[in-house]
Amino acid sequence: MALDLDTGLKLANFAFALAAIIFTWFATRRKDLDKRLYDGSKRMDAHDLKIQKLEQQIEDMPTKGEIHDLNIGIERMNGNVKAILAQMEGLAASQIRMERTLGGHEKFLRDLKLPIDVKP
Repeated sequence: MALDLDTGLKLANFAFALAAIIFTWFATRRKDLDKRLYDGSKRMDAHDLKIQKLEQQIEDMPTKGEIHDLNIGIERMNGNVKAILAQMEGLAASQIRMERTLGGHEKFLRDLKLPIDVKP
């Protein structure tokens, strides 16, 4: 089986075309892989920023003990407000009695007929 020049050239041309196809397949596959890795890296960076933001927000949130202290402080203020309200109700009742008494005095003085001394 002797290969002549024409058959050898055809086989070489076929082998070269086959090698080009295989090279192109690997090259485009590598580019696609690089693009996918780049896109994945961008997504990971975005997720990392979101996670950092959430961690910062969580660090800024009050702890369980701080919330408990706030609740205790609010309850103390509620008690103080109730005490002040009770005192104000007592003062209001006292003021009503005072106004009633002063009203009686005012009525008495108005009803009293005193001579007016007019000096020339």
